[in-house]
Amino acid sequence: MWIPTIDHNSDQKLYQQISDAIVQAILNGELKRGEQLPTVRALASALHVTPGTINRAFDEVAGKGLLDKTQGKGTFVKAQKKARNISVTMVEGRNDVYDFTVNQPAQLDIDPLISRHVKAIAESANSALWSQYGDTRGWLSHREVLAGWLNERGTEVDPAHLFLLNGAQQGLLSSLMLLCEKGDTVMVQETTFSGIRSIATLLDLNLHPVAMDDEGFDVNHFRQLCKHATSQVLAILPTAHNPTGKTLSLARREKLVKIARKYDIFIVEDDLYLHHRPVTPLQALAPERTFYVSGMSKRIAPALRVGTLITPPQYTDAMTRIVQAQSWVMPSMMMEIAARLITSGDAAEIEHARRHDIETRLALAKRTLGEKRMQYDPANQHLWVKHSPRLENAEVIARLNQLGVDALPSVFFHITQKPSPHIRLCLGNMPLKKLETGLEIIAKALNPSLPERSII
Repeated sequence: MWIPTIDHNSDQKLYQQISDAIVQAILNGELKRGEQLPTVRALASALHVTPGTINRAFDEVAGKGLLDKTQGKGTFVKAQKKARNISVTMVEGRNDVYDFTVNQPAQLDIDPLISRHVKAIAESANSALWSQYGDTRGWLSHREVLAGWLNERGTEVDPAHLFLLNGAQQGLLSSLMLLCEKGDTVMVQETTFSGIRSIATLLDLNLHPVAMDDEGFDVNHFRQLCKHATSQVLAILPTAHNPTGKTLSLARREKLVKIARKYDIFIVEDDLYLHHRPVTPLQALAPERTFYVSGMSKRIAPALRVGTLITPPQYTDAMTRIVQAQSWVMPSMMMEIAARLITSGDAAEIEHARRHDIETRLALAKRTLGEKRMQYDPANQHLWVKHSPRLENAEVIARLNQLGVDALPSVFFHITQKPSPHIRLCLGNMPLKKLETGLEIIAKALNPSLPERSII
């Protein structure tokens, strides 16, 4: 019988904890379409709450269209959140609202830079760009350029073990396809982005949370999980973590790698975002066991779907077979644009412009929301914003929706069924003037006047 975990000492109301737990279980596929939930009395007895609390939680989830309550028959899962979960990473921006859900960089005036290279390619008469398949890993000339670009971030990669892919998401998917079998468990930070959960759903994998601390990863908890053979794979965002913005120190990374080596744990490192300061990737510390994933979408341009994957040398052949089965080869035209942007110095110029734009947007958010409630990385535009623990996550999101603001609640990011009083805001999805207005609406919703508190 499925039983959620609740905390009777939490400030969050019990019915909301149960409601969030049901949504999370449907989201993770733990509760399947058509599955019957335990009876009201059974759940009330198991959780030491009143039947009215269970009924209110069921009503809350039924109101979202996820449960069917039938008198005399019971309560059943109406629809899985699987498709909705996958769409979180790819949701289109909406013009009719202040949309803070899409984690994409702002639209900058980089068209002249990219157009110049597209024109040069057209005039080069290099027919090989469209008449040959090339290597599954990508053309060697392109891999050499991208390897140099990655090594500037601290990696240590030989182009022979570098794959050029259709975005970083393909790198994550391919790595977990190689390392895992159906039903395996993957360790992840207890708060993580939905792309990992989408892959876990697709591959039928279980995700086990590793506790997070001030740096974003509790190595002591990680060690305990490894001792108990919880999993042989860790998927981690150690730099500019999405959604919290946390970055592991070098000392923490070294401890993590030492534990991974002792217990023979493979690491899938997601390093997609701009770096605020130089860091040492886990790949450089443990190249023999780290699958390093990065790309150009967040740093250069969202539609430049050039992902990169560094594999441990002993897994290059196996990864080649996996990539061949997915896409055979990447479009060489797209890789040529990426390589030209890097070698010309234009990629670095775009990164500089993005940093300046992010500084402006973060400064606006600090002034409007107050820096004390924000967690963020100074070089990136996703924020983890805390609201009062007296306000329930669902009520905050509903209130914002009423005011024309879209944001994502903590339940979309927590692997455990216990939500936290946070929402994620992404600042790059609208012009500055509209962003300012949207932030002002959020600030008022999170700091309501006394007469307004009753409606939140």
